[in-house]
Amino acid sequence: MSNPLNIETAPATGGDQFRNAEHEGELIVLTVKDTGKDTFDSGESEFIVADITVVEGSSKGEGEPGDSFEDAWVFGKVIFGQLKRKVGRTFVGRTNKGTAAKGKSAPWQLDPATPEETQRAVAYMTERYTPPATPAASAPAEGPPPTEVGGDGDVPPWAR
Repeated sequence: MSNPLNIETAPATGGDQFRNAEHEGELIVLTVKDTGKDTFDSGESEFIVADITVVEGSSKGEGEPGDSFEDAWVFGKVIFGQLKRKVGRTFVGRTNKGTAAKGKSAPWQLDPATPEETQRAVAYMTERYTPPATPAASAPAEGPPPTEVGGDGDVPPWAR
């Protein structure tokens, strides 16, 4: 059966895999696209849906500059709290562990970047995602001038 409307099946949930622990300390650019909530084996969790680009790796993280993640689900209560009202905005920072509350593990958070790190991230993203300049309109190719129509009465151009 043909599909004139180009309707597609639903994509797999979760987008690309982004695990905080694998990117600890890395300088990232994160664009918040949405929030979500789902039920997992461990219970219900809220998450941020984001596009993420690694700008600089770290000795702790496994990411390389240029690694990118589309529609990634980012988990962590603190990160969720930081970004849940920021849909449509882009941030630069480092994914790190915060201070653990008594009897709990340290939460993942997006630490702010320094002004220098922000400049490096902006330069990196500008270079990576700015399309090359369109070349100037080229001059027409050399050749015979166009044939003038109607200059010799009713004689068609091919009969001149």
